[in-house]
Amino acid sequence: MPADLGRHLRTWDGTRLSPALLRAALARAVSRAGAEPHLGEELARRLAAAGTRHGSRGPWIRRPLLPASWVAVLAMPLVPLTSTAVLLALAGTGVAGLRLAWPTLDHGAIDLTTIATAAGLLLVTTMVHELIHAAALLRGGYPPGPVGMGVVFVMPVLWCDVTPVALLPRGDRLRV
Repeated sequence: MPADLGRHLRTWDGTRLSPALLRAALARAVSRAGAEPHLGEELARRLAAAGTRHGSRGPWIRRPLLPASWVAVLAMPLVPLTSTAVLLALAGTGVAGLRLAWPTLDHGAIDLTTIATAAGLLLVTTMVHELIHAAALLRGGYPPGPVGMGVVFVMPVLWCDVTPVALLPRGDRLRV
C-alpha cells in the first residue's frame, strides 16, 4: 500500500495494518461481496507493490548498486542482528573497540597501503550498515528497496531505500 496512505490506516483496535492483515481483510471483503476469491489476493498484491515503489528524491546524484531482489536475499541472514539486545551489544563493542585501539594507532605518516585498507574497510562496513537497514525492514514484514550510491551536495553516500518504513510501528521505525 502506498506509504502516504498506509501510515494513516489502522485497525479498530488501533494497530497498524500489516501485509498479512491486509490480505486477510481483503479476502473477507471479497468473499462477502461474492466476487472471485483470487481478486482479494490480487488487490492485496497490487497495493503492496504500490507501497514498495521506491522513489528517487534526495541526493543530486543517485545510482543503484544492488537491485532490491539481491538486497532482500543478502539482508535475510542479517535479520537476527536487528534485535534490540544485539544492536546495543554491537554499538557497545564498536565504541569499546575504538576506545581501546585509539592509543595504539600510529598517527604519523600514512602510506598508500593504509589508505587502501581503510577505504576497503569503510566500503565493506558501510555496505553491511545499509544491509542492516534492509534487514530491519524485513524484520518488520516489508521488502527493502535497492542499495546504491549517490552524492548529497558534495558528500558521497551509500543508501538503502526503506520507503515502507512509514508503515511500521514507532519502535520498528526506530530500529530501521
